[in-house]
Amino acid sequence: MAINDVFVRNLQAEMTNVREDAKKKAGADAAKLKVAATMTDAAALTAAAMSNPVLHAFPGKWIKEHQGGFFNLPWDLVKALRDEECVWGAVFKTVDL
Repeated sequence: MAINDVFVRNLQAEMTNVREDAKKKAGADAAKLKVAATMTDAAALTAAAMSNPVLHAFPGKWIKEHQGGFFNLPWDLVKALRDEECVWGAVFKTVDL
């Protein structure tokens, strides 16, 4: 779904911004540059969630669990549920995510 893709893309962009900002703040300090250059995904994710007001509104655990997106059920499962006429918020007239 498009909204899932936008969420993942924006989160990745925010993590990249955090990493670039850390490098800028490090300046010529070799030790700080090394730390910035080796920032883990977990550290970048945490910093992004703390610095972005929209992401900060979500619990950190939720952001961590859904870093790869929140619409990531296996296609076979989605198809099987749909074949059994199960519906969920993504197919409502007013989408309920």
